[in-house]
Amino acid sequence: MIKKDVKAELTPELVESSAEHRKKEFAFILYRLRKSPLGLLGMMIVLSFIFIGIMAPLIVPPNQPDPYKMPKTFSRLPLPPSREHPFGTTGPVNYGDVFYGVIWGTRYSLMLAFSITIICFSVGVIVGIVAGYYGGLLDEILMRIVDLFYSLPWLLIMLVILIAIGKRGFWTMVTAYSILAWPTYSRVVRGEVLRVRNELYIEAAKAIGLTDLQIIFKHIIPNTLYTVVIMASMRLGSIVLSTSSLGFLGLGFSPGTAEWGIIISEGRNWLLQGSWWIAVFPGIFICLFVLGWQLLGDAFRDILDPKVRRRA
Repeated sequence: MIKKDVKAELTPELVESSAEHRKKEFAFILYRLRKSPLGLLGMMIVLSFIFIGIMAPLIVPPNQPDPYKMPKTFSRLPLPPSREHPFGTTGPVNYGDVFYGVIWGTRYSLMLAFSITIICFSVGVIVGIVAGYYGGLLDEILMRIVDLFYSLPWLLIMLVILIAIGKRGFWTMVTAYSILAWPTYSRVVRGEVLRVRNELYIEAAKAIGLTDLQIIFKHIIPNTLYTVVIMASMRLGSIVLSTSSLGFLGLGFSPGTAEWGIIISEGRNWLLQGSWWIAVFPGIFICLFVLGWQLLGDAFRDILDPKVRRRA
C-alpha cells in the first residue's frame, strides 16, 4: 500500500523532471549553435558532403558492376583537368578518373565513418552503461579489458588484424577499426553513468519499483548520451583521416577503389613530374571533411561546457 502511494505521488514528478530536462538541453543546444559562426560553417560543410554522397549517382554515373571502383581511362601519362575529366586522371597503373574517385569516395568515406561509429558507439554504450550502473566486480573486469585495449599499439595491432583477415575491402576496414576504437566510448559513457546514477530522479525511480532495464532506458540513456554523441561527431572526421592514411599505405583497400587515401597514394609518384591534381583534389576533400566535423564537434563541445552554460 505504501509502495503504491509513493509510486502515485512520485511518478508524475519523475516523468516531468526527466522530460523537461531533455527538452531544455535540446533547446539550449539549438540556441547556442545559432550563435556559433564556426559551428554553422562546420554544419554547412558536413551537409555539403552528405549531399554529395547522396547525389553521387546523379553527379557521376556509377561504374558497373562495382560503383566503388574507378573507371579506367588509359593514357601513357596522367591527363590534366579538362572538360571530359574535370579533376584529371591518375595515369598508370590504375588509370583512374580523379573526379569520379573523389565524388564516389565521398559516399565511400561517409559509409565507412558512419558504419564504424555506429558499431563502436553501440558496443561502447552497452559496456559503459553496464560497468557504470552495476559497478563492483563487473565494472572492474570490464574496465580492465578497456585498459588492455588502450595499452595496445594502435597501428601495429591494426596491421595484424588486417593481415589476419586477409581480404581487402570495406567490411575488412570496418571490422579492424571497430575492434580497436570502441573502448573510448565505453570509458566516457561509464563516467557519465557514474554521474547520473546518484541523481534524485534515479533514486525516485528505484523507490517506485522500476526495474533496472526501465531505469536504464527511460532515465540513464537519455541523460548520458549528449557527451557521447558529441564525441562521436568529432571522431567521424578522424576516422576518415585514419582510414585514408591506411589507404595511402596500401592497407585495407583494393587498388583502384574510389577512396581518397588510395588516390593520393597513386599520385605521390607523379608530383615531381607536375601532375599535382592527383593528390591535391582528394587532399582538399579530406581536409574539408575533417574540418567540417571538427568545427561542428567543437561547437557542440563548447555548448556543453559547464563554464559556457553558466555564462548563458
